[in-house]
Amino acid sequence: MKKEQSTHNTRREMLAGMGLATLGLIGLNSAW
Repeated sequence: MKKEQSTHNTRREMLAGMGLATLGLIGLNSAW
């Protein structure tokens, strides 16, 4: 496994996590 690929994958996971968190906040706001 290349080091660059590992870093890229981690970055994608971070972005995905941020996206899910944002959707979660929007969902909570919509629920109210």
